[in-house]
Amino acid sequence: MLLLLTIIGLAGMRGANLEERMAGNLREQMISFQAAEAALRAGELASRDVFRSMPIEHSAYDAKVGVELTGFSYRGGPEDDTPDVSRKPTYSLKYLREINNEGLEVGKGLSAYGAVVQVQATGYGIAKSDEGDSVASTLLTSFYFLR
Repeated sequence: MLLLLTIIGLAGMRGANLEERMAGNLREQMISFQAAEAALRAGELASRDVFRSMPIEHSAYDAKVGVELTGFSYRGGPEDDTPDVSRKPTYSLKYLREINNEGLEVGKGLSAYGAVVQVQATGYGIAKSDEGDSVASTLLTSFYFLR
């Protein structure tokens, strides 16, 4: 009887350990996704600033590759003891094409002028591997139309 109870207890401990690791992996995934989402939004704002400050050209956007998101912290504040992400999230901008069409919007007949920019962002989780690399990373891409 004691052997049977020991086997049941060990099986329960293994199950709890597995569930704890699964929850930790999900947390890492969510943190890396949130960091990538923050970098994606920052990249979209940066592409809008480039579009408004100068004429449309490839080099203005293509120069912004692997821009590290400065000021980003996963911590809630100075009193928060949550560790920060293993690496700062980054974004890259890539100019795709200029748009200059008449009547692009259905039923309105208005002209559309602007540029299409690909914004690619990478976010990282908190945990690091033995080699110092981030365990979790998320890559997000958006196609941003600037008008």
